[in-house]
Amino acid sequence: MRLPRSPYSLAETARVLRRMFGDGDPARAWRTPRTIRLAAGDPTRWIGFVGDVMPLMWRHAAFAPEVVGFFSDCDVVVGNLEGILTRDRWFPFLQKHTPAIFDHLARVAPPHKWVLGVANNHAPDYGEADFAGTLRAIEHAGMRWVGSRERPSIDLLADVTLTAWTEWTNGPTSPVPLRDPGPPSRAALHVAYPHWGYEMERAPRAEQRRGLSRSYDAIVGHHTHFPQEPENVDGRLVAWSLGNFVTEVRLRTMGEGAILKLGIASDTGRAPAIVVAHAAPIRLDRNDRRVCSVALA
Repeated sequence: MRLPRSPYSLAETARVLRRMFGDGDPARAWRTPRTIRLAAGDPTRWIGFVGDVMPLMWRHAAFAPEVVGFFSDCDVVVGNLEGILTRDRWFPFLQKHTPAIFDHLARVAPPHKWVLGVANNHAPDYGEADFAGTLRAIEHAGMRWVGSRERPSIDLLADVTLTAWTEWTNGPTSPVPLRDPGPPSRAALHVAYPHWGYEMERAPRAEQRRGLSRSYDAIVGHHTHFPQEPENVDGRLVAWSLGNFVTEVRLRTMGEGAILKLGIASDTGRAPAIVVAHAAPIRLDRNDRRVCSVALA
């Protein structure tokens, strides 16, 4: 049995709520930047990633210069747009964005560099029509999107693809893929972008590790709202979750995230390869009612 608007069983939902609203400040397992070397070579292109782009509602976003600078050499920046643009009223546990979210993201990177993933459990929150309207709003803002049933994959660069899906959904039907559709069949560097894991957990569960697909050259995940430290798994970058990037929620558990960028080398006559990954934890201000300040941790 599941609660309405929850992707989990009753027991799992109760555990998530205890982790989310429990007493005390959670111990941070990951506090310092990490560089993961994956192969020899010098990167010529960079792809950036942020965590969950949650609704800001009445708050504004302010990004520290170090956060903006982290992405200054990136050709593309990817984020998980957690929520829907709609004129319907907000209800608890539904994620409602306003068009201002695109203005905030444009302070981090120009709109044409952004690719927003829409495959997450909140995609069906306001129905198919508002989901389609959200896709149009992203395009109107000059950004690209990926993750619908019709568009599970996109070319980040000419020879790099991104494939998005969700393992969770809040509705009886979903406009986004509910399982891995597999990468495009053509030769390219393929990156997976799954919405997976369990909220407010700092490490992937054993079954998540066992189920890693070998079809992708790198995996960057989201959903947990806590950053989970990236790893080199058999020569592939696996960033289990990047936590939050912006949010209007000021709970003690919603103030953490991470930013990531992948360096790609492309030698003449050889396939592109991810040679290095840089990751850094960030903190989100939980005190200011009006501003969500984002800085390196």
